[in-house]
Formats: sequence, structure tokens, C-alpha cells
Amino acid sequence: MKLLVNHLGPIKNNTTYIDLSKQFYVFVGANNSGKTYLSQFLWGMYFYCHEVGFRAFIEKQDTSFVEILEDSRIVINDVFLQKIANIYTDYLREKLGNLYNAYNGNSFLPAEIVLKIGDEDILPLAFTNRFTELKGRVVLIFAKKEAEKHFIVQNKLGISLERIQKTILLTVIRKLFQRQTNKFLPANRQFYPIFYQYIFQLERKNDFDEELLSTETKKQKIEKPYTKPVEILLEDLFSLSLKEANKDLHLTYIEELAAIMGGNIATNRVEGIGMANFRFEINEQKNVPLFLASSSVNQLTLLYLYFKYWAEKDKNVLFIDEPEENLHPQNQIKLLELLLKFSGEKNKVFINTHSPLLAEALNNYMYLHSLKQELGMSDAEIADIMQENGLKFINTEVAIPKEKVGVYFFDGERIIDYETDSYGVFFRDFKEVTNSISKANRVLTDYLYLSQQATENA
Repeated sequence: MKLLVNHLGPIKNNTTYIDLSKQFYVFVGANNSGKTYLSQFLWGMYFYCHEVGFRAFIEKQDTSFVEILEDSRIVINDVFLQKIANIYTDYLREKLGNLYNAYNGNSFLPAEIVLKIGDEDILPLAFTNRFTELKGRVVLIFAKKEAEKHFIVQNKLGISLERIQKTILLTVIRKLFQRQTNKFLPANRQFYPIFYQYIFQLERKNDFDEELLSTETKKQKIEKPYTKPVEILLEDLFSLSLKEANKDLHLTYIEELAAIMGGNIATNRVEGIGMANFRFEINEQKNVPLFLASSSVNQLTLLYLYFKYWAEKDKNVLFIDEPEENLHPQNQIKLLELLLKFSGEKNKVFINTHSPLLAEALNNYMYLHSLKQELGMSDAEIADIMQENGLKFINTEVAIPKEKVGVYFFDGERIIDYETDSYGVFFRDFKEVTNSISKANRVLTDYLYLSQQATENA
């Protein structure tokens, strides 16, 4: 699938499509250039088709284009796929106010959203799924005969044609954006684990006060000062006391995060029923509240909770705004390695970053994959290269194919695809700044040296 967005926040003159078939995405660009806008929109694509309201929206749509032939086939062609895409983008356009919490403004109304669905997007779905909506009375089977791709519909109990058409439309869209979890971790992550209880208390007070307001005043009330993905994140923190850890599905990642932080995140609840309190556990005898822990610990706490409580085995979609925040350079690389490994386990990871270090490290892991897969180098040969050249801060067990990486630059109005080649990705904006700083360092050092020499020789 490919997605084009335009007239969304700062994104005004965009013609570039985002390729949604990748597994690891990097969004780079200046501040306020639209990276977070797009990340939250992508979060919404994986969220809104699974909410109850989408079913009600489908009920209002003309689904007669879902033509069931006499032999129970539904031919999958460009017209069928584009109709599906258009219906979902219409719904997403309706949900922009809800996504960005902008009910009182018109800034999102003219947004252009174009979704392209191809045959290759349908093939991996491997439809042999009973519609849960119809309690197994209709079966949809994906099949391919010669050059034609089609669904075969088995209507067991004479369900109406219109009902089957609407159910097919709903099921295909939900399958295309299937995910076990869909989490957006915003920048300034250290705020949320510490202050979410105060937000909950404030929300509860506002709800109580709202009951006392007149209808007209309710219409004018100030909306919540955060977007839908952040609202869902807060709700997950509120309800964490009702959840159990995910049976150590991602114990390795939890241990790696603990190694970066120098300890674990301990969860406790007042009398076992209150909202969760988080503490930084340095060892069995020593722990401190998060507000006394380092900024790096607070920054990584949400990701720690994600792997412990929220992430499922696979089919997870994770968005992280500025993962490098508050981290030492070496720990930035360790975190990148962790995220790359996670994305390789049938998950999608999106990061927004201002870190040239992460950009260069990402290239190294694409190089490693090329050395192993394209040139056939063994782990021992790569280890020799590392040792002979004194290379550090790169885990040779981590690698990612360049075809699985999507890098996009936001220039303030447009999105530019930084395509990958045999030499990885050339991060133009980062290179321009880092090369200029390095050049200035060399030039100024030379002038300083020459000035000192002249003084000594005078």
C-alpha cells in the first residue's frame, strides 16, 4: 500500500507517497515540519478501522461494486481495490478532528488523503477467514486462478447480498490494517508515567464539573489538550492495574532496556487496586520513585512498559517520537539495535529523529545485511573486519535489508523519499550540518595552530 497526504499541518505541497510495505521507518527533518503530524495520522490508519464507528460508516456506503458472480467469485481488480481505498480515506478524513483533537477548527478539513492498494497487498492476507460479524455463516476464501485473483464466497445460510457486500468491505479493510497493538510514544515521555495520575484526577474533576454546566456551556468547553494516540496511551496507563504482564513475550527486550537504564521498572498499587505507581529498581534492596531517577530512565519507562504489558508476539505497530531523547550516544545505538530487532519479528516501527548518530548507525546495519546476504560473508569474516579495524559500538548480530527500510525527509512543506541503494541512505540534511561543523572545526583549529606558531616564532 502507498499513502499520500497533503494539506495536513505543515505539509502543504507534497506529492510523495509513503510506501507502507516496509518494516522500519525513519522520518527526519527540521522541527515543525510535519513528522509528528504524519506519525499520528499513520497511527490513526491502524486504529480507526477497528473501532465500532467504522462499522456504522460502512452501513451507509454504497457497496454494490462488490460484485458476486454466479460462481460465487468476487474478482479482485484495480477498480475493486481503489473503491475500498477511497471509502477508507473518506472515513479517515472524517476522523481528523477526533485524531488531532481539533473539533473547533477547520485546519484539517481540506486535507488530501490518497491511499493506493495493490494486488501485492491482498496476497499476504491469505483469506480463509470466517467473518466473526456473521458468526461463521459466511466464509471468504482467497484464491488465485491463472492471472486472476479473487475471493470465493460461501454463503451458508442465505445471508442477503447487501449484508455480505458490507461485511466483505469491512473485513478486507480491517485485514489490510491488522495489528495486535498500535502504540504511539510521544516525545517528552518522562512526563507520562509520573504525572498520568494527576491527569486522571483532573479529567475526573472536569467530568464532574461538566455535569453542572448548561448545555450551551458544554458546547463551548475546552477540549482535552492532547491528541487521540496520547489519550489512548493515558488510558492504557490508567488501566494498567487491571492488566498482567504479557507472559514475558519480550523478556529479551526488557532485559536490554534494563541494562541501558541500570535497573528495572517496578510497579506497585495502593492496596492492590489503585492506579499503578512506578519506581526505578536499582537492585533488590534499593529503589527510588521515578521523579528521583535520571531523565534517561524516565524516557525509557514507557517503552519498558510497552514490552512488558502491551506488545503482543507479532503484528505490533510502534511509533516513537525522538527515541534518542535524553540518551547517551552509546545508549542511542543500543536502543536502535533493539528497535531494529523488534521490527524484524513481523512488526512495524516508525521513528521521528533529529539524531545524525542514529542515521549513520542505521546505515551500518544495512551494510551488515548486504555483506551477509549479498556478498555471502560469514559471521567470522565480519568479526575479523571489526577486530582488524578496531570498530566499536556495532552489534554484528543485528542487520536489516535496505528494502525493508523507509526514510523520508520533511522540508516543511513536502515529504521527500530518501531512497536506499547499495551505500545505504544519504541523509542530506544531517550531512550538510555535520560536514559544516567538522569543516569549521578543522579550519578554526588550523588558524589557532598557525596563530600560536606565529606567536612562538615572533
